[in-house]
Amino acid sequence: MYLGEDASTGLTEDGHQKEVGGGWVLIAHRVPSDEIREQYMFDKVMQEADGAESVLVICGISHSRQLAERFRQNASNVVEIEYWEPK
Repeated sequence: MYLGEDASTGLTEDGHQKEVGGGWVLIAHRVPSDEIREQYMFDKVMQEADGAESVLVICGISHSRQLAERFRQNASNVVEIEYWEPK
């Protein structure tokens, strides 16, 4: 997709957007099964946390925003997201 000056790498509502040069981006769109994977990850973390004060979850960028929202639904949870871009 051509975005011109607005081309950048990052997470959008449509999925993960990666700048490939010259104003062009590739978008890895979300698919319906992403929601199933995110629910599984959330359930597994909650099951294994077993009352822990904090947990570290490492997941792909396409899942990070939605997975974080699941954890934020409990107001006592503090959620931080950090993106690591390949070099």
